[in-house]
Amino acid sequence: MTTMEKQPIFVLKLSLQEMALRRVVVKLWNEKEILTSIVNFRKEVTPDHESERAGRCCQEKEKDSKELQEMTENKVKNKVKNLVLPESLKKQMMLIIKPIGSQILRWKMSFRKRNAINCSDDWDIDILEQLCWTSTGTVDYGKTAENLVRLKTLDVVKRYKLASLYCLTDCIPVLWKELPEEYKKNFCNENGLSLKIEELLEFYWAYVAMKKEYELCSMVARRFGEGW
Repeated sequence: MTTMEKQPIFVLKLSLQEMALRRVVVKLWNEKEILTSIVNFRKEVTPDHESERAGRCCQEKEKDSKELQEMTENKVKNKVKNLVLPESLKKQMMLIIKPIGSQILRWKMSFRKRNAINCSDDWDIDILEQLCWTSTGTVDYGKTAENLVRLKTLDVVKRYKLASLYCLTDCIPVLWKELPEEYKKNFCNENGLSLKIEELLEFYWAYVAMKKEYELCSMVARRFGEGW
């Protein structure tokens, strides 16, 4: 299965207590109040890079984003302080608040980078509530993608992109039927084919859905050469 980021090659071994603490911190990060703050995170770069004013604007946005992140982390810390737990356990939880929170931001940036979900209007509570987590407190990208593909409020084109990227074979045929005909026409133009893995997978699954895999092989050969 294709992943949206390189996963660590090591296996993190945690005790049952450590996994339980991480699970609690994950739950705190996923409370609606916290997710609302995350939705508001912005890291947009102004197009006019040559303008000094634009540079200041970009720096201000970066500063605002960091401040909002710190405020959100502090909200989670306050929630930990209010838990009826031994102080020793609370201290351990405090140490993992930032790393677990950064998982959400890293996932969000990865999805935007891959153009799976690239419109700021898409980032709402419904999206973040689909996050799935591992027992070690990291976002499970594959299972999260499965949830998003089934989210009807998300645009069908974006759901198809995700399904293709993660090779969700059960979902792709259904989504293909729902795609606008205008979008399907993109796959008839070999000039739109590139070596980016996400685009190759989109094309591949489109031709599988059309039962024309053999045509895709010819298209790739013409586009990139026989030896590709």
